[in-house]
Order: sequence, then C-alpha cells, then structure tokens
Amino acid sequence: MGSSVKERLRPELSQLDQDADDLEEEEAARLPVTSPDGLLMEGDKQPSPGQGPFFYIGGTNGASIISNYCESKGWQRTQDSHCEDYKLKWCEIKCRDNYCSFREGQQLLFQLPNNKLLTTKIGLLSALREHARTLSKARMLPSTQTK
Repeated sequence: MGSSVKERLRPELSQLDQDADDLEEEEAARLPVTSPDGLLMEGDKQPSPGQGPFFYIGGTNGASIISNYCESKGWQRTQDSHCEDYKLKWCEIKCRDNYCSFREGQQLLFQLPNNKLLTTKIGLLSALREHARTLSKARMLPSTQTK
C-alpha cells in the first residue's frame, strides 16, 4: 500500500511515452519540404519560437510528473483550458473536455467520457454490485448444456 505516485503512474507514463513518440513521428512526416540549401519552400511557414507543441494539465493530481515529462520533450505548458491546439490534455475527473474538438491521431486526451462509472468509489461500488447481481441471475438460469 506504500507505493508512491510515480510507481502507480509508471505504466501510464510508459504508454504516454509511446504515444508521444508516435505523434512526433507523424509530425516529422508532415514537416515542410526544404530546398537542398535548407531554406523553406515557397508558401511554407517556419514555426515561431513561442509555438507548441502544447500540453495542458487540469488539476494537481500527478501534475508535476506529467509536466516534467512533457517539458523534457520540449513541449510548452498552456494554462488555457479551452486551447484546442494541444498534443496532450491531462485532466482530473471534474474537468470536462470538449470531445467535438478532439483530433484523433493528433492529440492525446487523458480522460474517458462517463469515467465516473469506474473512477469514483460509489461508481465502482455500483458497477460491482450490478456485476454480482448479473452473475447470480446467470447462475439461476437452467443450464443450456445437453446431457
């Protein structure tokens, strides 16, 4: 029971690392084409130094671990919870995100819709009770096996 927050988040951080690497590879494939002398081709814009990739953290649960990791990747933290131009959005349960603006394959969003079913104590208790009730009903049904 004495495991630290880092130990509990280790599997999630491993997946986050893999997802971040995948996003970086996809982004590298979309970089502007340059001429042989390294200049950008006509019509391509060089990103300014203050531009992303961005990440947003809503809340404090594990925030320092996630923030340190993202900053080590060169990402910039934004405080704008309505920012739609992010690579990662890490939110607590009480944070609601706009899933309509989520871009699959381009962004990481650490939040599941209807997550209170399993992530709150009462939600988990209700789900376990329902599961037990369903199992007991299934046991009462006559066997479908032939003798």
